[in-house]
Amino acid sequence: PSQRGRLRDIGVADMPCSGALSRPGAKIGIFISGEALAMSSEPWATILLAEDEPGILYTFKEILEEAGFRVRAAQTFEAAKKWIERDQCDVVITDFSLEKEDLGLELAREAKKRTPAPAVLIYSDYPTIERLRAAHALPIDYFAFKPVDPEEIKTAISRLAARRAESLAWSWSQGLKRRREPMGCR
Repeated sequence: PSQRGRLRDIGVADMPCSGALSRPGAKIGIFISGEALAMSSEPWATILLAEDEPGILYTFKEILEEAGFRVRAAQTFEAAKKWIERDQCDVVITDFSLEKEDLGLELAREAKKRTPAPAVLIYSDYPTIERLRAAHALPIDYFAFKPVDPEEIKTAISRLAARRAESLAWSWSQGLKRRREPMGCR
């Protein structure tokens, strides 16, 4: 496929039209000095969805998959934690009160320990000041209120995954630049 414009150094860009990082399911390419290194197409973001209520889990998973995301579902804290420990994901979505009070926040804490850390979206039906402060201190990337609006969540996920992809591309480019520098020139 042809590239629209030339990118300097490294970047994440769509093929063939601009703005793909803000749309689920769009084709994404990684370029260094105009040379395509890798290209993937939908689904372009992997999501871990942790929700203890089966009906909400099933519905939320279906909505996100229809939007072009790859979704891994976990109904318990332990299942979600094991998935985080063994696999990578772009976004973790969890209920603040997964199984019991604040366990969703603990899952978010576990996710943020990963390198690279996924974006974390937490939702709650009881958004107290204490919960908001705890989420802000972690930091949580997005806090939503129940009832959750599917369009709001899809938009938030797209933006969070795009920001994470751009950050990873930048980090990767910095690593390449350091490897290209002669020893003692840093």
